[in-house]
Amino acid sequence: MNLRFQNTIFKNFNIKSLHLLTFLFLIPFSSQCQHVIDTCQKSKTQALLDFKRENIKYLVKGLVKFENPDKERYYRLYLLSEFNIKTEFTGCIVSEDLFCYSATMDSLVDIKYGKNFYHNLKNQIKANYLKLTKDEKLKVLNNRTLYDEIDLEEKPSLNKDLVIGLFKKSVKYKYFKSDAFIFINENNKIYDLKLYEVDCFHEFSSEQKNVLINILNDRVNPKSGKIYGRAVKSRIMLKI
Repeated sequence: MNLRFQNTIFKNFNIKSLHLLTFLFLIPFSSQCQHVIDTCQKSKTQALLDFKRENIKYLVKGLVKFENPDKERYYRLYLLSEFNIKTEFTGCIVSEDLFCYSATMDSLVDIKYGKNFYHNLKNQIKANYLKLTKDEKLKVLNNRTLYDEIDLEEKPSLNKDLVIGLFKKSVKYKYFKSDAFIFINENNKIYDLKLYEVDCFHEFSSEQKNVLINILNDRVNPKSGKIYGRAVKSRIMLKI
């Protein structure tokens, strides 16, 4: 083959192939980038909406180990009591949308309460925590809030085997499997029930729910969770 002809083919091949490979590479890359941008933008928008609705969240990301769990508990309770900010733990894997949501929410909190709000508040609590009396700690609690398990010093309790048997009698399906949530108030009385099935949410009828709540309160000896020795609203999850 003629050397000039070979060089022409090689030159044409390089230019055309380079354009083609660049085009083929950029299509999925551009699509992926656009997806990340769109997802992030949706998360930012959701954070802004939640903030406007006063549904403010402080997201703790990654695997967390506290040197002083009691102090961290008080910090979370203080955030909730004084600023209506709820702490949520995201776990080890933090997705792009969660990161965008958290960054936006934290920025909005700093705008409202001052730069480095969380850091400054934590330092303030760190400096004063050991001086707090039990009565002062109790001021961060109220009877309206449903407290998460991580904040409870004493977990709620009841006769679980009896509860499961009563649930299965009341919800009569040939095949039934569910996560049951039982809500107990500060007076050690069950005040609500919810069932979450694998594929759908099952809501009790008001009559069915009230009958079962009365039966459970009479027979399963419910005890609410406690914080600083005070009974608070809490919940138990059971596999039915």
